[in-house]
Amino acid sequence: IPISFRFGEEPIACDQTVMINTNPWTINQLAFFVSGLAVKTASSDVWQSIPLVPSDWQTESTALLWFDSGCRSGVNTVHNHSLIIDNAQDVWQAATEVRFELAVPFAENHSNPLIQASPLNIPDMFWSWQLGHKFLRLDLVTDADTPRSSWSYHLGSVGCQSASSMRAPQKPCSMPNRFELSVAKPPAHGALFFDLAALLKNVEPSTMRSCMFQQLEEVACIQLANNLRRGSVFGFSESNPEKLNQYK
Repeated sequence: IPISFRFGEEPIACDQTVMINTNPWTINQLAFFVSGLAVKTASSDVWQSIPLVPSDWQTESTALLWFDSGCRSGVNTVHNHSLIIDNAQDVWQAATEVRFELAVPFAENHSNPLIQASPLNIPDMFWSWQLGHKFLRLDLVTDADTPRSSWSYHLGSVGCQSASSMRAPQKPCSMPNRFELSVAKPPAHGALFFDLAALLKNVEPSTMRSCMFQQLEEVACIQLANNLRRGSVFGFSESNPEKLNQYK
């Protein structure tokens, strides 16, 4: 299942600059977890789970999508722009609605990070054993003359109670920050997209504090959550998947 990354209607490529309001920003890092993939079809109103094929980028239930990184170093980029499903291609083709969670399941989220399988053992996407993973990580940088030269959104659970940061909580965190998303899907073809412009709608990185959940009621965090709930950050395109995913 191809995943395209775009800013509004335009595909974004590795190390590409995007205009946010009036300032140019470059994506330093962008990655997110999806889990619990399920679909509905025209013939059934019941959600049907779609298992994933385990690999370096996904377990049976959770996948890590990773926008290209490594451009500036001049080496081959690291990226993952697809989900590999297990023996469910016919069901996927017939799907009219897709549901997933922008999160890592609770049990996997707070398992021992030292023994977890890839991609759950990638340090860039982990806070602590107690807090678990960063469900989404976005780091932006700019060379423009702005009050802030960098800005980040690290989404994950907070308010997790345990004996120490090296122990898993026994009950859900007080602010789980998990987003269950449902997206209408065209029949047969169509690539799933992630729209960075929709995520950052009404967010001003040059003046707003980063959203790292270090303080309660951070303005950017509230707006970003509203944007995710609005349901336009993810969607399907009627266009040719290969064309949309030309930067894979």
